[in-house]
Amino acid sequence: MLPTGFLKPCLAALSELVVNYGSTIVICTATQPNLNGLLDESVRPVEIMRSPQELYEVFRRVHVTDLGDMADADLSAKLNAHKQVLCIVNTRKHAQNLYEKLYEPKNSYHLSARMCPVHRRAKLKEIKDLLRTGDECRVVSTQLIEAGVDIDFPAVYRAKAGIDSVCQASGRCNREGKLDSGEVYVFRSTEDYGKVTSWQSRVAEIGSMIFDEWDDPLSLPAVGRYFEILYSYEGDGLDKKRILPSFEERLREIAFPFEDVAEKFNLIENNTRDIIIPYDDKARSIIKQIQQTGFPGNYVRSLQGYTVSIYLEEFKALERINAISGIGI
Repeated sequence: MLPTGFLKPCLAALSELVVNYGSTIVICTATQPNLNGLLDESVRPVEIMRSPQELYEVFRRVHVTDLGDMADADLSAKLNAHKQVLCIVNTRKHAQNLYEKLYEPKNSYHLSARMCPVHRRAKLKEIKDLLRTGDECRVVSTQLIEAGVDIDFPAVYRAKAGIDSVCQASGRCNREGKLDSGEVYVFRSTEDYGKVTSWQSRVAEIGSMIFDEWDDPLSLPAVGRYFEILYSYEGDGLDKKRILPSFEERLREIAFPFEDVAEKFNLIENNTRDIIIPYDDKARSIIKQIQQTGFPGNYVRSLQGYTVSIYLEEFKALERINAISGIGI
């Protein structure tokens, strides 16, 4: 999940801790990149497991199939044919439109980052209950479900993306190993839901290359090859804010621009605004207390579960139509 634009500075910091501070760094991920060529020359990572390939086969729980191009009408028909299924797409608009095509609204769900955490947790509990009892359950989600969500579907569909994202999606399929093998289907949507980012296009194209080259795109060699191509394409973009050169400019004087670097080093670009959603009685009660006291800082922690981040231009658009209002300001 480290943005590639900051990969080299992050690895330089880890190398510094190892070389000059006697630290031991353990890098653990399901999609392990080959970092040898990006680390300090004096640092060489070693594999701590005796037989990674054998372990991969032992813990292999899914079979991945490339479905190729697919329109929403065909995709929704496939989803409706499953009793329990998860579909992960790349945009909120796609998730919403696809959800509306599912034929059983009662046991169908739509998840996105535009739902406040309390709302998402409530829906995830309903979904887990249905999965546990064996009832019908169809879920369409953005990629938010790929990390940190303990959920287990017998079948998962994933819109084309990087191999790391496909691997994360596969972690929501046959997670508990109850089946001999879960089924993961990867597809390329033919629908137009607006321009995707250059990053999404790049990793999806590299992912397609891996699917063409390997029978098992999640195998250790395939994942290694994916990151090799990705890092090769990125080139100087692995340090997009030129953080490492800025440390070298006045190295002889031991004058390091820590303040400048701190301003540049943002793993998540801060072009969003947080808004509070009055989702339930608890949220409305806290909002009322803030209005009465005028001290919002006392309630920040208790409102975290009701906060949603939106882009600045969206925030301004909501302001113009008086859809949002300030409290305690």
